[in-house]
Amino acid sequence: MAVNSTTKLTVLPGLDTTMQTNMQVALNSNATLASVISATGGVSTKLLKPVTVKFNATGNWTRPTNTMSSVEVILVGGGGGGGGCHVSGHSGGGGGGGQVIRRFVDISATAPGQNILVTIGGGGGNVSGNQNVNGGNGTASTFGTYLTAGGGGGGGAYGQSGQQGSGGSSGGGGSRGDHAAGGGGGGAGQSGQRGYCYQNHAYWYLYPGYGAATPSGANGGDGASSGGTGWESGSSSDQNCCGGNGGYGLYGFGGGGGGGGDYGVGSGSNGGGNGGSRVSYSPYGQSGSAGVNGTGGGGGGCSNGATSGVGGSGTCLITYYVKESS
Repeated sequence: MAVNSTTKLTVLPGLDTTMQTNMQVALNSNATLASVISATGGVSTKLLKPVTVKFNATGNWTRPTNTMSSVEVILVGGGGGGGGCHVSGHSGGGGGGGQVIRRFVDISATAPGQNILVTIGGGGGNVSGNQNVNGGNGTASTFGTYLTAGGGGGGGAYGQSGQQGSGGSSGGGGSRGDHAAGGGGGGAGQSGQRGYCYQNHAYWYLYPGYGAATPSGANGGDGASSGGTGWESGSSSDQNCCGGNGGYGLYGFGGGGGGGGDYGVGSGSNGGGNGGSRVSYSPYGQSGSAGVNGTGGGGGGCSNGATSGVGGSGTCLITYYVKESS
């Protein structure tokens, strides 16, 4: 079968310049498939084998010999810690997920055998029991001087907005009022969910609490989003307020932590920790869960004087391509 009227440039990985040129000439003529393969010198004579390595701790990556000068990198900053909480049903917001960046990077300036320093950002600190303090921000991860992924913002304490991440997502806002709910932390690519309450009586009114600040986006703001809003009810008891869920994240990383709730917890996403609840926990509420290390997930917010969750550390995945002969 002839292959004619072909004008687009066709590129196959692993071909050198001469092979690529010969193949293009053949494709743009009245050629058979067999003659195209022959013109390249046999496509199977040069193959690219993808190899992926993962860094969950700071270290050097050494560029192997006989590799392509372009690598694919997924870089994730550390997640923010969950917001603190007083007693009396106060709830903290979930920590924001670390920034998630996925790029093909030209590393031709780094010769085979030379190192690229990979630094892995740590998760933001949590808040111990009965303190009205915001969670700590996560720190940035770097791939040499080529890429930087910022850390997520800490979750807000009672009556406070979530922290703004440095490139990563913002933390969720804390609750406002007694027996209320914290917002979920922002996830990479998706905002955190606001806290919410069930209205069981007509005279109860719902009021928005404190929302998270708008995140600042490094490298175009990949994976940066806002945290959810804290919530309160006009009744002084039994409002059934639940924490907001954390934002979803990207590529399985950078999920926001869940907000704490008076009645129900917010769920973390893609490495984010769950929030804590006041129900069935005495004299204090439930602690927020930690974000998972190696995912950049945010820590969960706590409820009623418990301890919030620490943010998860970041990670770096490097996929490089080794030239092989058949």
